[in-house]
Amino acid sequence: FFFSMPDLLGRISVLLTAYAMFCVVCSAEARLAGPPKPPPARNASLRTGSARTGLVYNRVPKAGSTTMVALLQALRTRTHAFALDVYPTGVARRQPLTYAKEMADFDVHANALLIEAFALDARGCCCAHGKRRHARSPVILVQHFYYIELDAHWRAESPAACGGAIGARLMPRPLYINMVREPVARFISQSLYSWYGPRSERAMRDARRHAHDHFGVVGEPTVDKLVSANPHCEQAGPAPGRGGPSPYTNEMVAYFCGAARPTCADSRSAGALSAALAHLEQYAVVGVLEAMRESLMLFERAVPDLLRGLTARYVAQRHSRNNGGAPDSVRTVSNTSRTQLARCLRGDQHVYNAARARMARQLREQGIPVNSEVLITAAT
Repeated sequence: FFFSMPDLLGRISVLLTAYAMFCVVCSAEARLAGPPKPPPARNASLRTGSARTGLVYNRVPKAGSTTMVALLQALRTRTHAFALDVYPTGVARRQPLTYAKEMADFDVHANALLIEAFALDARGCCCAHGKRRHARSPVILVQHFYYIELDAHWRAESPAACGGAIGARLMPRPLYINMVREPVARFISQSLYSWYGPRSERAMRDARRHAHDHFGVVGEPTVDKLVSANPHCEQAGPAPGRGGPSPYTNEMVAYFCGAARPTCADSRSAGALSAALAHLEQYAVVGVLEAMRESLMLFERAVPDLLRGLTARYVAQRHSRNNGGAPDSVRTVSNTSRTQLARCLRGDQHVYNAARARMARQLREQGIPVNSEVLITAAT
């Protein structure tokens, strides 16, 4: 028909009509498809999860973990998007993982902890210690414990889950998160908390007695007295009773190294530091206390289905916990003591610097402004 038309103008008219009809069809299809999709975000170093992905938060003490727990509890109450397992009631609660040094002992405790938090029976319900939780509710496990290499424990059909019940399994593999803090400030905070709380009077009394008996601290304990009495930063064991770990042994390197490797028994060894830095890269996000807001924003980006609104909750409530029990007379720490502690905590400083640099890189990749000074200096 087109080529049989006698004149050129007729042919042009037909072409224009056909083009107009083609544009109308394309416009309708574009409206049905919605706006164009943005290019995918670059997640080269940010591990992300789905709506069913749980979290393991092996919280480093005195690095904003109490604030984090308060925020998670408030968010869970508002959204019901996840179940929060803080200090599980099973074997790990009775014998903390932080003190399990032998590999076999640690493996037993690690399996018990993971199964307690993430095991499901054949009906898809959590079956640990009589708790009932549907599989659609991801779990956020929160406890002070050393890093567990999940590859060694995560089997979908776990024979130990729910006492070996038929059809028992583990939830989808969770992501790791944590927070770190400038090491000297963290050591000071932990020492004051250990001696002056706020916590039970018995625990504080045990910790003060440990400072006196093991380090020779006389009178009211202070950080200056502790550093002066222990100039070589001897790594003393945990305080008796409920006093808790010594600040010298409760270092960040240990929480990222773990306890399943023999090299991690000495948290100040080169092997322990190397393992800690390698494990840090396996975390979805390791936040920095001095950049709390940016840390929370990254947590949200990693698992938005669970943690959306976490930053807004922090900004609105301004959660902050400190060593309220310590009197003013013991809070001052000399520059000499701070310098000595910085030398003692070189491994923790490496972990802290690595976390800062990694977090700055993640923020840039996600298009989030880097405003905190500790992250700006890490990125340069």
